Amino acid sequence: MRKFAMIGIAFLLFVSIAYAGVLSYYGKIVGNVNVQGPIFYADFSQNKLLINTKPSQSQSVSFSDSESKFIFSDDIGGVSFNYKIKCEFSLKVWSDSENQILRLYCRYYDTSWHDLCYVDVTVSKTPTVITTSCNSGLTSITNVHRFGYRFEGQSVENVKYYIESNSDGDTRFQLDKVS
Repeated sequence: MRKFAMIGIAFLLFVSIAYAGVLSYYGKIVGNVNVQGPIFYADFSQNKLLINTKPSQSQSVSFSDSESKFIFSDDIGGVSFNYKIKCEFSLKVWSDSENQILRLYCRYYDTSWHDLCYVDVTVSKTPTVITTSCNSGLTSITNVHRFGYRFEGQSVENVKYYIESNSDGDTRFQLDKVS
């Protein structure tokens, strides 16, 4: 009887060790995570960028080529980005004449304002949602306190531009990692 008990205990010990070996080899959980950067929605009624929150009402702003429009986020607390950043823009825009050039800037603030990148878009008289992107030349940025979205007309004529922020979130930009 003792012999069977000892054999049973030895068998259980052997099985548990083998099971632990199989679990350590096959029992691993592997997965991928896709993390997206924040989306900054323009809210012209508050004159700022909202982080991951669409504006509650529609508001349009206008400016001419001799001016620019600049809005920025609240302080985000000194965040660092250790990768090359891409800015993906979207905006509902129109002008008072056809084929006008509007420059979009993606900016950040540490102790002063810096341009991450900019891109030019062609604007028509019809309100249109335009999407585009630009890549930053920087491989990292540190101690970022605010992000900004700047709009600047590039026409040699005196053209008026109109940009709308709305509850659909048409005017926004998103930070992403350049792949």
